[in-house]
Amino acid sequence: MQTFRIVDWRVMLRATSLVLWLVIVAVAVNRAEGFAEILGTLAAFAMGFTVGMGPQLLRADLRQDLEHLELLKTWPVRAVSLVRGEIIWPTIVVTVAAWLCGAIALTFSGDAFTSTSRTWRMAIGAAAMVVTPALVLAQYTIYNAAALVFPAWIHLGSGRARGVDAIGQRLILLGGTWLLLAVLVLPGVVVGGGIGLALYRFAGPWAFLLGALCGVAVIGVELGFATEALGPLYERLDVTSVERSE
Repeated sequence: MQTFRIVDWRVMLRATSLVLWLVIVAVAVNRAEGFAEILGTLAAFAMGFTVGMGPQLLRADLRQDLEHLELLKTWPVRAVSLVRGEIIWPTIVVTVAAWLCGAIALTFSGDAFTSTSRTWRMAIGAAAMVVTPALVLAQYTIYNAAALVFPAWIHLGSGRARGVDAIGQRLILLGGTWLLLAVLVLPGVVVGGGIGLALYRFAGPWAFLLGALCGVAVIGVELGFATEALGPLYERLDVTSVERSE
C-alpha cells in the first residue's frame, strides 16, 4: 500500500512514454531489424540502473516510516523482525523490476550481443539474476542502518529536501552506500569468483552460475548478522531524535 502511495504514476508514465519514443525513433533510423538489438541493450541498461539506483529511489522502508516511529514503537513485534520487514518488501519490488528487465535482455541478447556465444549469454544472464536480490537487499540494509544511526539526515515526508545541503547529504550517503556495498560483497565475490574459476575447466561458463549461488549465500549470511545488529539500534532510537517534516 505504501508503495502505491509514494510512487508517482504520472512520472512513471512520462518516463515510459519517453523510452518508447526513443525506441521508435531508433527503430525508424535503423529499420525494423534493429528493434531487437535496441530493446535488448536498453533492457540490460535498465536492469543495471534498477539494481544500482532502485534502492535509492524507492524509499518504502524506515526512511519513510520513521515519521511514524511513535506508532511503530507500540507494535508487539521484535525489533529485528520489524527492521527486516521494512527491508524485505521494497527489496522484492526492486528485484522483480530488475528481473523483468533482465528477462527482456536475455530474450533479445542474441541480437544485442552478437559477439558473445549463446552459452556465455545465458550463463552470465542467469548469474546476474541470482546476484540481483543480494545486491538490492545489501543496499536496503545499508540505507536502513544509516536511517537508524543518523536519523537526522533522513528527510521524512513525501517531498524531497532541496538546496545545496540536501544535495550534498544525498551524494555523501550514496557514495558511502556504494563503498559499504563494495566492502560487504567482497567476501562473496572472492568465494564465488574462486569457485567459478576452479570449476570453469569442468563446467565452462556455467561454473560462474554456481559461483554466483555460493557468493550470494555468503552475502546472505553477512546480511543476516547485519540485520540482527540493527534490532538493538532500533530499540535505542528515541522518538525525539527524528526530525518531522513541516
